[in-house]
Amino acid sequence: MSINGVPIEEPGHSTFNVEDRNDLTPMLEQINAKADETGVTASFAQTGDRSALTLTTIDGRDISISGFQQDETGGSSVSTINFSGKILSDALDADDASVDDSSVKTGTVQLTSYKGPITATDTSPSIFDVVNVAQSKISQPYGASTADGSAIAMAAAINRASKATGVTATVNANIMTGTAVSTGVEVRGTVTINGRVSAQFSTNGDSRDAVVQAINAISNQTGVVAVADGDPRQGIRLQAADGRNIEVAFNTMATASDFAARTGLAQGLQVGTYSLASEDFRPIAVTGNPASAGLRAGVYDKNQTVFSTATRVAAHSEGDQAKGVHQLSAGDLLINGVAIRGATEDDDVLSQAAAYKTVSNSRAGSAIATATAINDSTAQTGVTATANPASTSGDTTRVSAPGLKSLFVNGTEVQVNFSVGDTADRRRDLVVAAINNGAEGVLATNNGKGVTLSTTDGRNLSVWYDSSDDSISAASFGLGMGAGSAPGVAGAKDAGADFAGAPTVYGTVTLSSDRAFIVEPGVNGFGADANFSALGFRAGSFGGTEAEAKPTPPEVHVGRLSFQVGAGANQVITIDLPDFGKNGNITGELTRDVDDPNPSLNIKTVAGANAILEKINKAIDNVSATRATMGAVMNRLEHVIDNLTNVSVNSEASRSQIEDADYAAASTELARTQIMQQAATAVLAQANTDTQTVMKLLQ
Repeated sequence: MSINGVPIEEPGHSTFNVEDRNDLTPMLEQINAKADETGVTASFAQTGDRSALTLTTIDGRDISISGFQQDETGGSSVSTINFSGKILSDALDADDASVDDSSVKTGTVQLTSYKGPITATDTSPSIFDVVNVAQSKISQPYGASTADGSAIAMAAAINRASKATGVTATVNANIMTGTAVSTGVEVRGTVTINGRVSAQFSTNGDSRDAVVQAINAISNQTGVVAVADGDPRQGIRLQAADGRNIEVAFNTMATASDFAARTGLAQGLQVGTYSLASEDFRPIAVTGNPASAGLRAGVYDKNQTVFSTATRVAAHSEGDQAKGVHQLSAGDLLINGVAIRGATEDDDVLSQAAAYKTVSNSRAGSAIATATAINDSTAQTGVTATANPASTSGDTTRVSAPGLKSLFVNGTEVQVNFSVGDTADRRRDLVVAAINNGAEGVLATNNGKGVTLSTTDGRNLSVWYDSSDDSISAASFGLGMGAGSAPGVAGAKDAGADFAGAPTVYGTVTLSSDRAFIVEPGVNGFGADANFSALGFRAGSFGGTEAEAKPTPPEVHVGRLSFQVGAGANQVITIDLPDFGKNGNITGELTRDVDDPNPSLNIKTVAGANAILEKINKAIDNVSATRATMGAVMNRLEHVIDNLTNVSVNSEASRSQIEDADYAAASTELARTQIMQQAATAVLAQANTDTQTVMKLLQ
């Protein structure tokens, strides 16, 4: 491969393999080593199965790339690309690679290899595998300046396979939030939105009107509308009703940060979202590599709109000061237009107190506290929040340092006895067993390379060890990551149970509703004190019209009994027996982890015992309500039984009279009665005749 006429070759090879990061690294190093000759630097980017190098010109010169050949494993193939303000040649196979010309003003071209178009599996019509949907042509799901990466394209790809999967996708409106506005030195410039340049405007931050007018003047070309109807700290919101990508670039002599602060805009690419719906109400199972299509693996069996916050960056401490700790504050979040209150320490009743000796471990900032605050407004929003586990995972295990070693998990000391000759897998199993037997609310698993720790209920996770022994590291416990430690794991000399300097991993929150809902920042917007983005929330409309248009699926009943109580088809009494199983809705909160070696519920702490008592009371109420329902149905059945018994008795009496009748005597009596009746009629007729004769004579 050559860049601007300068050969770029991997030592000992004539081509570069572009399938993974390890193979891209030599290319990156070679390009940067010759930056003085080419005027081009390279940087690395990877998302899911997509590997990419971004090339950027140092001084704005053109970029000419040639000889980037397809490797034996099926990577990208590029004959020649010339870059001079635009792509002059698109000699790329659209199914294998794409070119990103989003930053033409700064001189950036991106070569991307992505193997993973999506197709439906043939194994089950209710399951679709995101790795295998081949007709999609989603070659760069999150790539800039490409329609193939939009929510519209992803939904279309899924819908092409809907006959096989039974799943359809509907695109939601795309909303791109802005930047908090602050006044200052006036900035002047234009913005490029979806490839269209606005008219020039200037502002010092005292008003957003000029920016909104400039953007909306070209909305018929961009499909994007600007809205500034809230606090200046909320910036300017860009909306695409049809769900298309929203891509914004600044064209100004001011710095990007100053231009954003004065205009209220954010620069970059916003990819939309889409909703999945099952045509026949069967569960939707997403498997394979769903991240390439913006999905999460799992089985979705409820008619709900679901949104999960992004993974938060691990918090840490510097001295006695916490860094990166965020909690939901009043004014941070709006759901369906309802302001959500701030989270407090009292909202998290599950986490043990020992964990919060760590400076970076904030109970008010936990996923549990955030979910509790959101659920306080469920009656107004129709949205329910669930705390997801905080998790960290190691990929390195070392088997040195035999002996009894201590690991502290959320303030609880866990001792592991290592032996000489332990294999890496044996070492991981020992750590997993020790943690699962000794640490409350944390589940450890052996992932094959290291140890994965996850909290069972969304509480925070802080892990540390005493590094006074030089032979001990995070990798000794399977919690190493490369040469360092997994997120949320740290070592310190003489660290004990009361160590306060450990980092902390926080869980995410999932929002769910039986209808579409809107998430947006509150009055705090994106100001310095706002936590909307830091907590992983994303503004947008989730669920779309599809969630409301789809009929509610038939209710699933664990044990439905129907009794025919009459001759008519509608004369039926039905009783639905609730699910008393361990995952049922009656006692499930108490029994769902009955087979779990590390149950999430325990009575080791006062808070834990109180939480269990509340769940027991709720289960008792559920049982009482179920008994009342069943009693009412039993009363109806008893009434029906009594009524049917009376009908049966009367019917039997009538039948008996008919069966016991003397037909000879009855026939004789009938004949006699008829003769008597006829004789009486004849006599009466004769009497009437005589009367008429007498009257005639008198005349």
